[in-house]
Amino acid sequence: MALVLGSRRRHPGNAALPAPRRRQAPDVGSRLVDLDRGKIHRHSLCQGAYGRPRQGVRVHARQPLHHRRLQGLSLELPPLGRPVAHADGAGDLERHHRGGALPRVPAPDQRARYARRRSTGVQVQSALSYWLGFSAITRREIAKFLRQTERLISAIVRPALWLIVFAAGLHDILGVSIIPPYTTYVPYQEYVLPGLIGIVVLFQCMQSALSMVYDREAGVMRSMLVTPLPRYFLLFSKIAAATALSIIQVYAFLMVARIVGFGFPDWGFVYILPGVVLAGLMLGSIGLLVSVYTPQIENFAGMMNFVVFPMFFISSALYPLWKLREAGADIIWWLSQVNPLTYAIELIRFLAYGQLDWLSLGVVIGVTAVAFLLAARGYDPQAGAIRTVKRS
Repeated sequence: MALVLGSRRRHPGNAALPAPRRRQAPDVGSRLVDLDRGKIHRHSLCQGAYGRPRQGVRVHARQPLHHRRLQGLSLELPPLGRPVAHADGAGDLERHHRGGALPRVPAPDQRARYARRRSTGVQVQSALSYWLGFSAITRREIAKFLRQTERLISAIVRPALWLIVFAAGLHDILGVSIIPPYTTYVPYQEYVLPGLIGIVVLFQCMQSALSMVYDREAGVMRSMLVTPLPRYFLLFSKIAAATALSIIQVYAFLMVARIVGFGFPDWGFVYILPGVVLAGLMLGSIGLLVSVYTPQIENFAGMMNFVVFPMFFISSALYPLWKLREAGADIIWWLSQVNPLTYAIELIRFLAYGQLDWLSLGVVIGVTAVAFLLAARGYDPQAGAIRTVKRS
């Protein structure tokens, strides 16, 4: 058997069967070298391993590559997003390739033609987000206030004590002459009532500023300021919540004053509402500005003594300003003229009698805008701390 097989192997007519051909991978290295030297046209790169065209790829006209490009061809692909750079940015890459690292190709200035426009649904969702953020901050502040009943009691007792006790002792000493907006002689209790409303708003807004300092140390302000909503809107929501609490306290005090026997004319309780709102926004912005320059809660008591009590006593809250000039206290009179609380109280006083003091209105709005912008710039939305003050 071996002899037969051996003879068949040695027979010249019986040639060996050829080995099966193996599929060779394309010579990618040489193709890249040729591409770098500019010897390959655009259409050749879009072919498969054996010359078959690739499916789903469209190429431009047959042109030689004049630049040394190693990043491939500029193929026409379906747009999936915003374009990063123009097609001719490859020339800049080729010119700077010899110098080292490739430069960054700038993005085009013009918007892509396939970029989507903001739809109405996105705008509605954004407005809903603003409303949800505002309502959440307001509900939180009101819930804190309702849990602390002593705050409401102290807010009523402080002005009521001045109205009932101090005003009774000063009734004959501080007589009020006929000055605008009054058309007749008024008792001291009626004159001091708008000033006590301003004091209620002042102490409430400073209390809210103290709460903001505490929230900043506890990390609540950081969690709030890193939300997608703008920082200015969030801080304004805090001020609006403080203003809402001021309105509650003011009308609670006016109910006590009505029981005692003092109050405004017929519709005076309704007319003063815009003045109370503007006064709350102004004093809330000032309190926010005070919290910017109060890095720790321990320092807030000193800031209260430096801000609250001078604004309280150097104003038209407790006595008419013309009595200061009559007594020869010109310096105190000039200080009262630059006191924002004076104009807030006068705005409420005129509104209580159905009149409007345009000077007081302009000063209150201007001080509100300036104080709010200065305070909002002081908050860092990423760290939740104060940018302008170094924390110890």
